[in-house]
Amino acid sequence: MSDTIEKPLSYLGIPSSTIPKMEEEIARGFMNLCVAEMENNPELQKTIDDMEKQFPQGQAILNRLRAVGMEDKVSNATIILLCLLADSHGDISLWCFTLHELYQREQKVITLREIGFAFPNGFPNDEQRSKIWKGQKGTLSNGSDGNKVDDMTFYHSPK
Repeated sequence: MSDTIEKPLSYLGIPSSTIPKMEEEIARGFMNLCVAEMENNPELQKTIDDMEKQFPQGQAILNRLRAVGMEDKVSNATIILLCLLADSHGDISLWCFTLHELYQREQKVITLREIGFAFPNGFPNDEQRSKIWKGQKGTLSNGSDGNKVDDMTFYHSPK
């Protein structure tokens, strides 16, 4: 067995030219969130608070961000966008890993501006997300097989 474990795939590895245009509902939500983020709208924090109390998917996203040390590295609008984009626990895990990868590259809080530059044509479709999900499975740092996005060693910042 190799001493180095291959990092999981993230959505950042999908060529933007292969990503379909945003669906109208996602585009509208993205634009509304962009405006709210630019205006520093206090309703964003209220929405996060409500998500955590009332919305299981929102709870899962916030819990995952906390577990991987990203809760203070993404904007509230970005967290709300994840609720529009992620439709399963696996998808939440992959989006959180993707945000981690983006944070490692940008070295600043991930806002919708960074998301827009990373995904200029839209967001991965079901088929692309499924392919990345299957591709991230493999050997974990403890030698067992599983979901690499669940291996916390990949979330430690390089020294």
